Parts: sequence; structure tokens; C-alpha cells
Amino acid sequence: MKKVIIGGILAGLAMVAIVFVIHPLTLDLIAMSPSVMWKPASPVLLAVYYFVVGFILAYAYSVLKNSVPGSGIKKGVIFGLLVFLLGMIPGLGITWITMNIRNKLIFMWLIMGILEYIAAGTVIQIVDEKI
Repeated sequence: MKKVIIGGILAGLAMVAIVFVIHPLTLDLIAMSPSVMWKPASPVLLAVYYFVVGFILAYAYSVLKNSVPGSGIKKGVIFGLLVFLLGMIPGLGITWITMNIRNKLIFMWLIMGILEYIAAGTVIQIVDEKI
């Protein structure tokens, strides 16, 4: 349980840090989309969201780690890529199909997502290995 808690916290921090850097690059693209699509985002709720995701990913890794190929950091990267492929790609695909937002914004979310999940997977794997 200690690995899940520490891994979840650190994965959440890693994802928040990536969002903190990349999200400002998307603000102009968001502003160009129809305003009816957006509601004001609470930074506190976003941070809570990423920490909850971090805990979910850390728990999932603790259950699935023996099924993830690779070893060391490579194992964490592969876990992050698997989560990205299974979780983010379908969501972005339906967003692209059904929402009237710029393709460049979806591409930026794609980049942000792959970085978030690789970082989270790597952090979780390192915590799992070290503790």
C-alpha cells in the first residue's frame, strides 16, 4: 500500500507539472473554439483529478506489473504507453469525431497525454522498485 500511496502522489505531481508547462500553450487554441463548449476550470479540481488518476495508475501498476513487459524504467514507460493507448487515444478519437475544436488542440492534448502517462508510469515503476 505504501508503494501505491507514494507512487500515486509522485505520479500526480509529475502529471500536474506537465500540464502546468503544456496547458498554457493550448490557451489560444481553446479560445478559438466555441465558448459554449467550455466551463471555467478550477485549478484545485484539476490538481485533485491528477492525484486521483495517479493513485488509480499506481494501484493498477501494483496489480498488473508482472504482466507488463520490460524491466526497470522501460517497464514504467511501457506501462505509461499502454495506459495512453487504452485510455487517451479512444477519448481523443471521439473528441476529434464529435467536437468542433481545432485539430491542433487535439494534437496538443495528444502530446500532453503521452508525456503525462509516460512520466506517471516511469515514476510509479521507480517507486515500486525502490520501496
